[in-house]
Amino acid sequence: MSRPQQIEYAGTLYHVTSRGNARQLIYLEEYEQATENRNDAIIAALASGGYTQKQIGEYFGLHYSRVSRIVAKGKTRPH
Repeated sequence: MSRPQQIEYAGTLYHVTSRGNARQLIYLEEYEQATENRNDAIIAALASGGYTQKQIGEYFGLHYSRVSRIVAKGKTRPH
């Protein structure tokens, strides 16, 4: 039996930590779709606690050190 479809609200971030077979990342694309840009998606995915910098980097085609710099910049920008 499948889950009922989730109601979505504009601008809302959803906490997702599930993984597929062989620990494949299957929900990082949801962070990408729910945010305005790649860097915001990276920051949100790391903040969820469900992904490492290495996993996020592999999904977005970046080295984990670049992910670290993006997150550090995100912490210093005004909200």
